[in-house]
Amino acid sequence: MRRTGLVLTALVAGLILGAVVMAAVRVSSWFGGGPDPRTVATASLQSMREQARLTPFSARFVAVVTSSQQRFGLTARKTLIMPGTVRYELDLSRIQQRDLRWDEGSKTLSISLPPLEISSPEINLSELREYADGGVLMAISNAENRLDAANRERAQRELLRQAWDALPMRLAREAAVRVVERSFAMPLRAAGIDAKVVVRYADEPGGQPSYLDRSRRIEDVLKDKAESPCRTGAARLGSAAREGRQMNAPNLSLRGMDLRVEIDRLRRTRNAVILAHYYQAPELQDIADFVGDSLDLSRKAAATDAEVIAFCGVRFMAETAKILSPEKIVVLPDMNAGCSLEDSCPPDQFKAFREKHPDHIALTYINCSTEVKALSDIIVTSSSAQTILDQIPAHQKIIFGPDKNLGGYLKRKTGRDMLLWPGVCIVHEAFSETELLKLKARHPGAPVLAHPECPPHILDHADHVGSTKAILDYALNSPSDVMIVATEPHIIHQMEKAAPHKTFIGAPGADGNCNCNMCPYMALNTMEKLYVALRDLQPRIEMDEDLRLQAKTSLDRMLDMAGRTVGQGDVGRPVLAA
Repeated sequence: MRRTGLVLTALVAGLILGAVVMAAVRVSSWFGGGPDPRTVATASLQSMREQARLTPFSARFVAVVTSSQQRFGLTARKTLIMPGTVRYELDLSRIQQRDLRWDEGSKTLSISLPPLEISSPEINLSELREYADGGVLMAISNAENRLDAANRERAQRELLRQAWDALPMRLAREAAVRVVERSFAMPLRAAGIDAKVVVRYADEPGGQPSYLDRSRRIEDVLKDKAESPCRTGAARLGSAAREGRQMNAPNLSLRGMDLRVEIDRLRRTRNAVILAHYYQAPELQDIADFVGDSLDLSRKAAATDAEVIAFCGVRFMAETAKILSPEKIVVLPDMNAGCSLEDSCPPDQFKAFREKHPDHIALTYINCSTEVKALSDIIVTSSSAQTILDQIPAHQKIIFGPDKNLGGYLKRKTGRDMLLWPGVCIVHEAFSETELLKLKARHPGAPVLAHPECPPHILDHADHVGSTKAILDYALNSPSDVMIVATEPHIIHQMEKAAPHKTFIGAPGADGNCNCNMCPYMALNTMEKLYVALRDLQPRIEMDEDLRLQAKTSLDRMLDMAGRTVGQGDVGRPVLAA
């Protein structure tokens, strides 16, 4: 009801405003022989001021922060992943009559705007993710409460820091300028006045408009950030640019644009191939050339003659595509789309861990950074890991990382003793055993399909354990009409497309009602960001060539040892080069 009331109020205000503008036009034409542009502009200003605040732009960011405490010789650490939406607002009540200037000679109406303001981040509590180390200290002290408070404060600051970054602020300022231009230009045209409307911000150097120049590369535009009035020094550098080479594409609102048509147009003009992981939103899966597991997607893209790879997935996946296709441009719609497994295994700590165990070889799950791949001996996927393990001599000591759940599953299945890195996937860690058992009781006989990244207490109840592709194949070939799926639920989109007569139920997390089994990183990619990434060829994956070759060595070893087990088919439409 409140939303309806606001809409009706806005509609009535708009009608009244239109009447005021037209009345002003009539009065000026009666007494002045024609519409007075100053009168029309004043009426438009009054109309805008009545709206109080304008929100021309919003952007979604994600903060990943870790806090630690040390007491009694013990260490506790908690990581918080907090996605949030920030609104960029223009206080219309601050625009005064003196901010409007009419130049009769050039027939130009100039408007000066106050600076944009940024709202406090809006947090969707159902999308928060946390994982922790150091349960003993948390159990005997108030460390957990202190870590939670520190993480919340740091995450809020981080979201605002990203919001103040140069690119989203430029886009927000430009969006506000366009709205204000239209708000003044349309009444002038309606009154038959041929005039130019120029909108600029009062804080722009030299009073010149500062639009985002689409003809220039994003890196060149961002070189101007030191002079930008929207920044207050290095403290506002967003984590999206934390490596000095990456810039995040914010979540845009491109109203009135047919994004599917525009993305298809850019796909052709850029000679691009679009990849989407099974965990992406349905609209991204449906527009992709290939949908599948991460490594298989990179291999498919490498086999095409495309010049550009747009990878709708997370950062390590796009980096893998760049490792296999160094000559191609690889873009990721949102550079903040990371992975908790990657975050849990910093390269410097992994390097130090390896140095402590020089007699071990490192089998590393592909869900890791390029730097960790370069430090590894053999990369594995969930589908190829056992095949590779079977080829390694029984006496050889092994480090397996960064997923302790996948490593533990392989230890139980093969009997191989491995030293496990303590990383987890926050999505698969979120499944509730209690709620899963309740769901099984409501659907007796329904098989449970689980990814090996799930913890043991979930895998113990699974009828089939496998990679996302293996889970999909099992679901489609099983005679069961109802199945419970314990992995990121967006894979159900492909299941329902291929077998619409079957029922697929996502395994529950927490209290059975939350969306905590949905990956917050994957959700950062949107159709809007994909369009911007193809349009601007940013954010772009870049890496040092020596690093790429070192990482490729460990990938090549996997493909040599278990290439046939990687990505047995996909659900995309083939675009392989002849």
